[in-house]
This record gives sequence, C-alpha cells and structure tokens, in this order.
Amino acid sequence: PRKTQRDDVELYVDGPFSSPFSDVINSRTVICIAGGIGFTPFLCVIHNLIRNGWNARPDRLHIVFCVQNAESLLWASAAIDQLIEDAWASPRPDKLEIRLHVEIILSQKYPNLLRRLEYGRPKWKELFTSWKETYSRERVDVFSCGPKELNRQIEQMCRSISNFTLAYESFS
Repeated sequence: PRKTQRDDVELYVDGPFSSPFSDVINSRTVICIAGGIGFTPFLCVIHNLIRNGWNARPDRLHIVFCVQNAESLLWASAAIDQLIEDAWASPRPDKLEIRLHVEIILSQKYPNLLRRLEYGRPKWKELFTSWKETYSRERVDVFSCGPKELNRQIEQMCRSISNFTLAYESFS
C-alpha cells in the first residue's frame, strides 16, 4: 500500500485489481450467472457489447439472471432489451441466450424480456448438461456473481465438467 496525505484526508491505495469478469470480452464461449445485485459486473459487459457491436468476442454468450421479484430486474431491463435487439440484428443472432428467473411478472414495457422469463430457480443440472453437450470440444468460461450459495452451486457444476473454468465474486 502507498500512503498519500493531503490536508486532513488520508488515502490508501493498494492495487490495481481488475475484476475477474474483465476476461469475459476475451473469451470465446461465456456463461454469465448472476443472483440479485451480482448482475452489476455483467452490466458492464452488456454495455460494452452494445457500444462495440457483436463483431468482437465472445462468440457465444449465455446469461442467467436470478432475482426474487421482477422489480429487481427492472434497473437492468433497458440494457438487456437493447442487447437482445442488437443480437437479432447481428449476422449471428444465435450467439446470445438469456434466461431470466423471477417470481413475479414484468410489465409489458420490455416484451423481449417477457419471452425469456422462467419462474422459480434454475435447474442447474439440466442447464449445465445442455451446455456440456453443446460445447463438448471447447473451453467454456463461466463467470458467477451473487450470494455465496449460488457461487457454491455453480462451482460444483463446473468441477464436474473438465472443459469449464470458473471465476466468481460474492456480495454476501
């Protein structure tokens, strides 16, 4: 740590540290899993894709966002909706899969999101089995952010698949 003093304010700097999610835009196949506020780091990835277009990596992007109620999803809805629109307009509209898990219905304001709503918790074993079959011959980078229990479940799933790597952060 380096100590800098200015008047009565002390500032300690230790780093720099990048988020484990900075590799998302360099990965070929990416699975992003978030619970609640854990979606925040992925919002930066979404904004990057919206700003720079779909010509860059990742080649395939899967997003699973789990919230207790639809209101918790609304703060990110405009960006997710724009990402879906951009993906459809891209040369490879199949490069994006979004799964939104909520308990309460959204308003009609974001129809692209309504089509992706799934009620209840994700069935991780089914999802990971499907991804394992789809990407059996390539590396898959999984990024998870959310409660410790969510990250623990995702870590267990990734350990069972040799070509899946995991980076995660917890907010609980």
